[in-house]
Amino acid sequence: MSQYAHSRSVLSLSTDGRPILLATTTGSGDAVHTVSADAGVMEEVWIWASNTSSSSVTLALYLGGTSSPGDEQHHSLGAHETALVCPGMTLQNGLTVKAKPGTTNVVTISGYSNTLTPK
Repeated sequence: MSQYAHSRSVLSLSTDGRPILLATTTGSGDAVHTVSADAGVMEEVWIWASNTSSSSVTLALYLGGTSSPGDEQHHSLGAHETALVCPGMTLQNGLTVKAKPGTTNVVTISGYSNTLTPK
């Protein structure tokens, strides 16, 4: 028997589960999801990035910070490509996931989180 209750939710900054258009190419980019800050709660975060342009584009994904090498992941998306960029990473303690594309208004982010709450 599991020690956790499971539930699935859309990314917290998505409207009704719709893709999030990334507009910020400076700093640490656009926030796409904030995980629960409740004690003991963990979230498996699943994110796909879609490049809507006819050219390749880079994407930086920040998993809760920008200072530690493990906080930042880099991806290259081909023209009109959709790719899994966050394969169920387990995050907790209110961390915010942000994404920064190399080109404004051509990359969308979609996904969900599986929330694991202690019983």
